[in-house]
Amino acid sequence: MKNVPKVKKIFTDEQKKARKRKIVRIFLAVSLLPILIFAISIGVFALWARNVELDVSLLPTQTALPTFYDEDGLEIDYFQDDYILPTDIPDNLKNAFIALEDKRFYSHKGYDVVRMAGAMFNNVKYGSIKEGASTITQQLVKNTHLTHERTLSRKLKEIAIATKLEKNYTKDEILSMYLSVIYFGNGAYGVKSASKLYFDKDISELNLQECATLAGIVKNPKKYSPFSNETDVISRRNLVLNVMKKQGYITTFEYENAKCAPLESNKTNNAKRDHLTSLNADLYIKKVIEEVCQNLNITKYQLENSGYKIHTHMDSKIFNTCNEIMCDLSLYENEQIHSSIVVLDNRKHAVAGYLSDLNYEVSRQMGSTIKPLAVYAPAFESNAITLASIITDEPINFNGYSPSNFADKYYGDTTIRQAIKKSMNSVAVKVMSYIGTQTSLSTLKNLGINCHDNDNNYALALGGTTSGASPLDVAQAYSAFANGGECFSSGFVKYIIDNGKKIYSASQPHGKRVFRESTSDLINSALLDTVQDGTAIALSTLPFEICAKTGTVERKMSENSDAWCASYNDDYTIVVWHGSDDGMSEKGGGNATRQCAKIWSEISKSRQLKSKISKSKQTKILCVDTYATNKNKYVTIASENTPIEYRENELFDISQVYPLSVCFDCISEECTHFDISKNANTIEIKLKNIENIYAYTIYRTDIFGKKEIFSFDGANAQNQGVYFDNPIMFGSAIYEVECYLKNNPNIKTSSKKQIFFDNVI
Repeated sequence: MKNVPKVKKIFTDEQKKARKRKIVRIFLAVSLLPILIFAISIGVFALWARNVELDVSLLPTQTALPTFYDEDGLEIDYFQDDYILPTDIPDNLKNAFIALEDKRFYSHKGYDVVRMAGAMFNNVKYGSIKEGASTITQQLVKNTHLTHERTLSRKLKEIAIATKLEKNYTKDEILSMYLSVIYFGNGAYGVKSASKLYFDKDISELNLQECATLAGIVKNPKKYSPFSNETDVISRRNLVLNVMKKQGYITTFEYENAKCAPLESNKTNNAKRDHLTSLNADLYIKKVIEEVCQNLNITKYQLENSGYKIHTHMDSKIFNTCNEIMCDLSLYENEQIHSSIVVLDNRKHAVAGYLSDLNYEVSRQMGSTIKPLAVYAPAFESNAITLASIITDEPINFNGYSPSNFADKYYGDTTIRQAIKKSMNSVAVKVMSYIGTQTSLSTLKNLGINCHDNDNNYALALGGTTSGASPLDVAQAYSAFANGGECFSSGFVKYIIDNGKKIYSASQPHGKRVFRESTSDLINSALLDTVQDGTAIALSTLPFEICAKTGTVERKMSENSDAWCASYNDDYTIVVWHGSDDGMSEKGGGNATRQCAKIWSEISKSRQLKSKISKSKQTKILCVDTYATNKNKYVTIASENTPIEYRENELFDISQVYPLSVCFDCISEECTHFDISKNANTIEIKLKNIENIYAYTIYRTDIFGKKEIFSFDGANAQNQGVYFDNPIMFGSAIYEVECYLKNNPNIKTSSKKQIFFDNVI
């Protein structure tokens, strides 16, 4: 087939013009469609935004502050004004936040389109939400009106409310409200509280570098607070200073001076503040506020404008007592050591007192205070040990983990009771190896103590946790032993009154069963002993029974960073923490226990405390044969023939079955094994297994009959059990070693050997 030549289509001028007009119309339609969609969206959003309300009652104006009352209905002397007026904000503080958080703050209408576009581009680029675009106005809305969930609907609400906020308030008013609500870590809301907490200053006294430090905290309060890693804090502060310089808020000279300044916070200065000489209810009220907001599902700012009358469980007599004792500087090694005290009412399951000279809730490693909670109680639950179980206290190595005892002192074979009393580290780690670290982690979780996946190792036995625990956490965990194995969440709030009506009343708390009653009995018994002659002996002078466990955290050789005393009886649980990142001596670690003893003593003067710790019917006392137990390495119950000096009463779970020793009812022949040899005219007799609980008699039988030649107490065996005899040297002789109980000669055994002039049989 021949190729057919293509015919070129020829358009007239009119057709060409019509074609161009068509292309232009299509182009305009395609180009205007997104604009049209965007315009419609803006219109729809504007109509929708009309129905999104700005609730001025949620803003931090504190027009109707709540009133707080103690257990007896007396008003608590407490007032905290976090709100700051626009005129009170120092220029450096204002500029630091604007430079870092919202550089177009004074020009936008509540939201920053440029910033939103930039954030959108970066999020698309990285394939995830790497950054937000919230203005200071939006952040104020988010903190007062909305949740922190990341959804489109929440973001649209945020923008809508921010727009209305901008129409009703000036920029400086919005900034002052923002600075009054944001969270700075360690329980500090608002820049006023943060300034007082971190620098012990009013905001008017802050210098440039302190203003930059506060601005830097907000992104990550846990990482960048002045109480965290100093290197991170200074790096973040200097970043803020650099941003301020680039935006023209400070000069290069000011920048260079400020970035070289040391971090001088309350952590580095660390002296006890003057306000400790008066009632210090800040921490208690902070916890009350948290509980109220959680139970009523309101924000802190709604509460501050509520006018509620909040009745708490604070026992003012106990609280004042604790406050006075906390201010007694004779109970501290130096003024760099801080303390926190918590008192729980075990019958009401309520917090009677909670205070700290730091005014925020610390979370610290527990040291040996963790052992009854994470090691011994779960081991009793698993029937892995008893209080009488024998375990060797010795240097250990678990895959490279080699903890040592205090002063490198080891006790050899010891009982679990003694290990708890003397807080032996190697024994605690060994016992944890019996039950597994997962069991310990699960138990701590049930007791309300948070742990992380990387805490799943044997350092957990000695308190090595990532997040540590607060004194309140420790107190609630220990109160489980006072409550028969049930763990209760102790409350701060009794009820709330609004306009004369009770709008909230705390329900009767329900405990979570964590341990058997018998387990609590066993721990209580051991910790009673710990007070009598163990590590908590400072409490032994009290005229009533107290259970207690101490704990220290080593900072470096002969120096601690933390010291704990957790104590309880049927009435109260009291936990005292002392700590300093600068360290305190080993002796200083004992001051927490002495402070705890003084609190108990003072409370007892105004309270009728029980003299005995309650005990369930799930345990019983059995008499242990300590000699046989040590020898056999398993618990042996004493028989009627056990010598009195080897009888010791011990508490056991009645559900467990223990082997009954036959050692003293039928003495093993091994006790009488001996070697005999002839040397010239002398016979040498050497006993192999002399036991100090037995008495021994050696007999010789020859042509003249049977004769006793030696009799001795096993506890006083001479020459390592070697004895010599000079018999008449002809014929033969039979030597017999007889072994019998010193307190019952009828229980005995014997061995015999015959010797001739020239050989031994």
